[in-house]
Amino acid sequence: MCQKGVLLRRYLCKRLSDYYSQPANAVVGSIESASFTRKTIDFSSLINEWHWKRTYKQVYQDQKGMWLTPVELFFPYYSNILANFVSISMSSTMKKMHNEEEGVFDVVELGGGRGTNAVALLDHLRAFHPKVYDRLQSYTIFDTSPTLHKLQKDILLADGSSHSDRVKLVNVDMMDIVEGQ
Repeated sequence: MCQKGVLLRRYLCKRLSDYYSQPANAVVGSIESASFTRKTIDFSSLINEWHWKRTYKQVYQDQKGMWLTPVELFFPYYSNILANFVSISMSSTMKKMHNEEEGVFDVVELGGGRGTNAVALLDHLRAFHPKVYDRLQSYTIFDTSPTLHKLQKDILLADGSSHSDRVKLVNVDMMDIVEGQ
């Protein structure tokens, strides 16, 4: 029940904070099971809409989280599209500034989930847009969830992580950001 005198946004933020404090696998799922040995769905093997719905149902039955983000469900394609957008946007911006070979930029992601998008986007930029990747100064994830923040650290900042020099992780209450604190 909402307490008298508490702003609705603060109440909702508290409830979401409680939800996101659960273990990471209980919050955001991923495609990793006996039925799907890879972390991706082979969309080219799907025959028709019925086959997609059957596959989709199986993915949800096998995954451990409460739900799947588009990043997890359409891995790596969703993140590749975002990486292409970043590349086009930054290349265009640098051209307008007459600074195609110089300059740096930052990417900010709010609510980075399992870190899947960051890894896939950075991998795609490095492989297919190396000039843009070289100009990327930082990829910062702001996240409220302490458990997802820890998972992001384990994935993105672990020894040998290929992008750890560019990744910054910030565990923060999003309401503090919204309210300028």
